[in-house]
Amino acid sequence: MGSACLRKIILACGLAMIGPALSACDSADKPVAVIRIGTTPNDPLMLEVARDKKILHLLFDTGSAGTVMDLDLAHRHLQPLSGSERLQHDGLPDTVGGLYGELPVTYFRSRPLRYQEWDIPQADITPAISMSATAVALGRPVDGVIGMPAISKQTWVWERQLGSLMGYRRLPPAFAGQPGGMSCTALGTSSSGAAVVQVEVAGKPSWFALDTGYTGDLSGSLSRQDLDQLRELQQIGKEVVYRGTLGQDGKPAGPRALARVKDIVIAGHHFDGLAFQETDGASRFGLAFLHKLERALLDFAGERFCFTPPATPMPDRLPSQQELDDTAAGKKLPAAGLQAVK
Repeated sequence: MGSACLRKIILACGLAMIGPALSACDSADKPVAVIRIGTTPNDPLMLEVARDKKILHLLFDTGSAGTVMDLDLAHRHLQPLSGSERLQHDGLPDTVGGLYGELPVTYFRSRPLRYQEWDIPQADITPAISMSATAVALGRPVDGVIGMPAISKQTWVWERQLGSLMGYRRLPPAFAGQPGGMSCTALGTSSSGAAVVQVEVAGKPSWFALDTGYTGDLSGSLSRQDLDQLRELQQIGKEVVYRGTLGQDGKPAGPRALARVKDIVIAGHHFDGLAFQETDGASRFGLAFLHKLERALLDFAGERFCFTPPATPMPDRLPSQQELDDTAAGKKLPAAGLQAVK
């Protein structure tokens, strides 16, 4: 499917129970971490962390229930848990879902991770899996994933014009109360450990994951249940079908719809023309949705997601059926990047 087609690594809920420690205090109005925002939503949010004279490339992923490292790297830089230590952590999963099915997990003793001025919160143990398939899908090295247990301990400000996602240990004073010119909706964490925001679809409240690890040109994915309901309510403006999707076993997974939704409301603001790919998983906004916003605030402590609404509509480009058929036949990748099925 090409480098723009990232299959999310879905960490089992057991990993989310490995809780990090709180960071030390610092000035609330000074970011402790600044992550570069790429020029397109096909560019993932990556942290470069120095360790043992090596640069680790870590994916910033609000859709991940935990922080995980690549297995080969962990064997070189970390100490595996002994048998007795492993028994002390009863209930941890032995496998997690990877790009093409279940992957075995090995657990290691953690070592400190520091990015700029951010001491990344970690538990005493670090899970590790093979991330080679993810690196191939992204077309770049991936040595690990920073997930929600660490991310949610910070407040994050998205500034697209500056090309920066900035992390603060506490809420910056400029965002106290109702930030000027911004609209806010509820922000929380799902039972699977992903960040979620409250939206309104076809007049009904719903929760969508807010997944910074979901790359591609479409705004995100729709669960099969949500897609069926939108069809019944005639809320789909256009729909095409892709027949070349791969499943978790790397084999064809059957046709998947790509659909443009007529209207999604977030904090009273109408987003028209957002396009999504059908998925077996939960509905979610990906990185392409964030790229439509000039400024956004992920205030996990205050349980709110605030954003500056786009000045003009920014509908997604949905590829034509002919483009998708050519892609499935291996002829050409359409302008709208596709995702592998989650």
